[in-house]
Amino acid sequence: MNQPIFDGYKAAGFKSVRIPVSWNEYADANGNIAPFWMDRIKQVVDEARKADLYVMINIHWDGGWIQAAPAFQPTATARLTKFWTQIAAAFKDYDDHLLFAGTNEINVDGEYGQPTAGECTIQKGYNQTFVDAVRATSGKNATRPLVVQAYATNIDSSVGCNATLPTDPAKGRLIMEVHYYDPYDFTINGGSNIWQ
Repeated sequence: MNQPIFDGYKAAGFKSVRIPVSWNEYADANGNIAPFWMDRIKQVVDEARKADLYVMINIHWDGGWIQAAPAFQPTATARLTKFWTQIAAAFKDYDDHLLFAGTNEINVDGEYGQPTAGECTIQKGYNQTFVDAVRATSGKNATRPLVVQAYATNIDSSVGCNATLPTDPAKGRLIMEVHYYDPYDFTINGGSNIWQ
C-alpha cells in the first residue's frame, strides 16, 4: 500500500478502507510485535488517513491460531490480550477515524455448519477479551468505536449463536460485523461458470 493507492480510493468515492493485518508472524515467542511491523502498520494507517479515509484494522486469519475450540482458547485469549494491548497502545492518540476489529471469521477449521453452544461461548469470550484489552489502554481507546464479530462473522451463525455484544464501559461504541457470502457462486466462488 502507498499514498497514491489511498488517494485513488478517495478519488473513486470511497470513504473507508479495511486493512486486514497479520500480526503473529511478526511477533516473538512471547507475543511481542516487532517494532518494524508496528511502524509499517502505522505508516499504512497514516497514508489512509491522509487521504481522508476512515480506517479499520484487525487481527485477520493470522495463521489460524484463533479458533473457537477449547484446545485453542487459553493460548488464543492470552495472545489476543497481548496483541490488542500493544496495537491499542500504539494507536491510542488516533481519533475515531480509526476503528479496531477484534478478529475475523473465527470458527473451527473444517466445520461449516451451525456452531455448538460451546463454540459460540468461546467466540463471545474472544470478543470480550478484545474489548477489555483495548479499553484498558485508555487514551482515545476509552471510547473508540470497536468492531466485534459474530461466530465465523457469518450472518446465519450469528443468529444461531444468539450473537450479543460484549460488556463495554463505553456506551454505544460497539459495532457487530457480519459477512454475507450468498449466493456462493456469485460472491466468492472464483471457479464458477455461473454468470447470472
